[in-house]
Amino acid sequence: MALLSLARRLQRTHSRILFPFLLHHPAAIPSPASSPSTQQLSFPSSAFHQTLFISSRTLLFTSRFSTLQSLSTQTLNYPFEFTPPPIHGPDSQEQALLRLLKRVAHFSSEAEAVASLDESGIKATQDLVYSVIWTLREEWRLAFLAFKWGEKCGSTDENTYELMVWVLGNHRKFNMAWCLIRDLFRSSMDTRRAMFIMIDR
Repeated sequence: MALLSLARRLQRTHSRILFPFLLHHPAAIPSPASSPSTQQLSFPSSAFHQTLFISSRTLLFTSRFSTLQSLSTQTLNYPFEFTPPPIHGPDSQEQALLRLLKRVAHFSSEAEAVASLDESGIKATQDLVYSVIWTLREEWRLAFLAFKWGEKCGSTDENTYELMVWVLGNHRKFNMAWCLIRDLFRSSMDTRRAMFIMIDR
């Protein structure tokens, strides 16, 4: 009986000593490398952290892409259609210029055609040049000839350039349109709308 009582007392003492030690020293527990069951328990935690990291990066990328997509849509949907110039009744100057343009379009060079327009006695104005380009918007060659004549006479402004870029872009004459934008820039005029018109084509 004395031996049994002593054994029970030692067991209680051993438990009181080892239990706090195990609580404060996790290293005393077998390592994951030595315990397959512990590896299975630690793996979900690692996977959770990796998934959380990937999800946060995906969310950030999606947010940035959505912002860029929204800006792109706003840019491409900007209305760049042109409205016809106001009609003030039959204009003899405009009608004469339209007839002359169709005649000189068959000349051997652009310079010769523009010179013939100069000698016609028709007075170039910004409104006249703009209106003629609009009327000839389906015939880009004649419209461009009217533009070059107006440019030589100093009767072209930003609106005229933008309309001509729009006409050339509609006919897929992109190289010529970009040359006009370059000339617009060299003339210290605003090129932003002309460039957006070109991009929108």
